[in-house]
Amino acid sequence: MNTKQAGTNFIAPTVSLKQPTFRSYLALARFDHMTKHVFIIPGFVLAHIVAHGPVTSPIPSIIIGLASATLIAAANYVLNEWLDRSFDAFHPVKSKRAAVTCALSPRWVYTEYVLLTLTGLSLAYVIGGSFFVAAIAFVLSGVVYNVEPVRMKDKAYL
Repeated sequence: MNTKQAGTNFIAPTVSLKQPTFRSYLALARFDHMTKHVFIIPGFVLAHIVAHGPVTSPIPSIIIGLASATLIAAANYVLNEWLDRSFDAFHPVKSKRAAVTCALSPRWVYTEYVLLTLTGLSLAYVIGGSFFVAAIAFVLSGVVYNVEPVRMKDKAYL
């Protein structure tokens, strides 16, 4: 595989790619990183208190909000893994990831991204307007961070 990352001089090493499985596509979403999202629960509770007063029973909203944030984060990971694969081919750990080692179909990768994004945004919409706007901002931050021509991860700022 000799692929060139847009806007760079990096060329991935030529390797024999494995056939992708459903698990290969699922690995792009890095669901193994999602346990750290429990740390946003205090923010949900605080937002509920500010918006609605004392906490009575926000559990359904917290579960839906956590699911929404997790799915949008997973979508952002999919985008990151896919667009960074030619860089990751040179990294000692990242070079073992599915985006580098498997012959993934761009159509299925982008389908996964869209499904995760739309499901996360749909759940955010159920919670309410402010949460939905924040969820849209979360999606857009993943795009701005990963996608040319902006690709903030490659820009020096601050």
